[in-house]
Amino acid sequence: MITPRQAMDGYLSGRAARPVLAPFVERLSARIAGTSYQAMCADAGNYTAALSKTANLLALDAVVVGADDTLLAEALGATIIWRDGRPEISAPPSALADEPATQARLKIAIEAASRLFQVTRGAQGCIAAMTGPATLATQLYGQAGMADGLSALKPALVSVAEAYCKTRPDILLLVETHGVLSATEARLRRTLSAIKNVASYYDVRLGIYAASYVAADLAAFSADVFVLGSNENLMKEAVMALGEASSTVGLALPVGSGDCLHVVQHVRGALKGGSNFLLTSSGNIAADADIERLRNELSQLRELR
Repeated sequence: MITPRQAMDGYLSGRAARPVLAPFVERLSARIAGTSYQAMCADAGNYTAALSKTANLLALDAVVVGADDTLLAEALGATIIWRDGRPEISAPPSALADEPATQARLKIAIEAASRLFQVTRGAQGCIAAMTGPATLATQLYGQAGMADGLSALKPALVSVAEAYCKTRPDILLLVETHGVLSATEARLRRTLSAIKNVASYYDVRLGIYAASYVAADLAAFSADVFVLGSNENLMKEAVMALGEASSTVGLALPVGSGDCLHVVQHVRGALKGGSNFLLTSSGNIAADADIERLRNELSQLRELR
């Protein structure tokens, strides 16, 4: 039987015998722990315990910390409001806060990552997630100001990346959910390259989670792992475009919809090595998800060979 740690190690070495299951479960974890997401995010101990409990309940191969695209914006001074138990950015900061890794909920998330990875890395994979450069720049400066915003945000992004890398994850995952990821923006490539240098220094793989992208452009980015969102046809096109790099590809699936198996089977024919990929979710799994249905769906994916 392949253990979660063995599955993750095999994936990272390009020799995975089965998929690696690593959905975003932070909101679901709060429910499983009997608390609200807002309360969980306020205490590193509760954050750690909730994620650990959920990872074990769902038999996940890797645990993801920080997959909330408001954390970094809030740490830089953006105003956050809570609506129906979920954080939203209501206004950009008037000025960027110093040392964002020590601010607000991001500080708690980094501490939770440090605690959790310390006790789980021997048994499960460890993934630290943070808002990607293009998404953060769009959140704070709008689509029109994204390019200039990247220059202003680069020091903060690098410092937060370093703080996460110090927690010793297997992968630092930059989550890009806004706009279409394209290699035409030179400042984006330079920012990603700077983050890649930090990750490499700490011997951490750099991953990019792209909700929308130009398939042919992905290979131009500095990343070790690409997690592909969008529809299965674009995923397959991207895997084919990546070629040899597809040995460490991931898919962001509509977990809980019942369609995951179909999506994976459609894409896997283009994957080098057949089933050598990481499976995560398209965004955070809803707090009110049907847990038994979710467990069954994950079990089906785990059995893929």
